[in-house]
Amino acid sequence: MLEEEKIITYKMTAQEAKAFRLALLWISLTKKFLPEDRTLSSTSLPKGDPRKGYLFKLCWKLLRETKGLLEDKDYKYYFAAQLQMLKNINRGSSHAHISHNVFVGEKAWIRWKVWKKKFDEQSKLNYTESAVVSLREESNLIKGINKTKKFFDETAKSENFEVDDLKNWLNSGKIALVIL
Repeated sequence: MLEEEKIITYKMTAQEAKAFRLALLWISLTKKFLPEDRTLSSTSLPKGDPRKGYLFKLCWKLLRETKGLLEDKDYKYYFAAQLQMLKNINRGSSHAHISHNVFVGEKAWIRWKVWKKKFDEQSKLNYTESAVVSLREESNLIKGINKTKKFFDETAKSENFEVDDLKNWLNSGKIALVIL
């Protein structure tokens, strides 16, 4: 049965539907982040009414705890943060035990805040790097325009020239191609 069909069949409220979608998102992300982990195979919803499953109840609790703290679009990142942070904790040859109750509670919120801070710092760094690149591109653009202007002022001002002349000058580097 499809997601929407279950919501309609079991007459879920908007909040219950949201918790159900979060449960499906958690299942999807755990399969993506930990495809080889056999212990997470039990992370699923019951065949009948999803509201009777433990995972659904945890998602319901998460919605209550984070009401007003997380936007709807941030839950995907919230789950990804939990999985990434716990996957990177090594205990011998395997990662820390991850079950579907790791995304609720104070420790989960702390993991989210740490991950979010690092994510925001990385985003800020990437923005700064792209700004430097665009300044270089602008500098090259200005140099090309000045080079072309100087050439026309000195050489081509008195000449009648054709398209082939422009191509030759461009290929020889006497003028620059400037695309705005």
